[in-house]
Amino acid sequence: MIVGVRPRGRRGAVVVGHDGSPHAGMAVEYALEQAAARKAGVRVIQAGQDVALAPHPVGYGPLPPDDMGDLTEQLVPWRSKYPEIQITEEAVRGHPVPVLAEASQTACLVVVESRGLGGLTAAVLGSVSHGVLRRARCPVAVVCGPWNRS
Repeated sequence: MIVGVRPRGRRGAVVVGHDGSPHAGMAVEYALEQAAARKAGVRVIQAGQDVALAPHPVGYGPLPPDDMGDLTEQLVPWRSKYPEIQITEEAVRGHPVPVLAEASQTACLVVVESRGLGGLTAAVLGSVSHGVLRRARCPVAVVCGPWNRS
């Protein structure tokens, strides 16, 4: 399910937040589909902070500043499936909300994933999704992933 898409006809790359979770591929796939339709590139951003300093460290751990190996590896199948789309990736220190909000200034679309970690959260957006929707300067798509009923 996709919520929160507001078209505005902007040019630029499709930006997708990637948290390294197993469900992050859902957001990447949607971003690539949108990029193909818009004839745009995709900019995959993985943001994180030092756990000791992060107000909400769940899902976002420390990122080695020069080591993009894991993210690059996770994108290999997507590059094969969408060879016509230029995919760039970057690991950025910082909380994902301001990082993605900043990236939205030059993007045509920002895609984030909301997992929902319980029955109540399935009815509302996660803190990152909500924050990006409030602060983005371009359309935002929230890809709702599977949620845990336990």
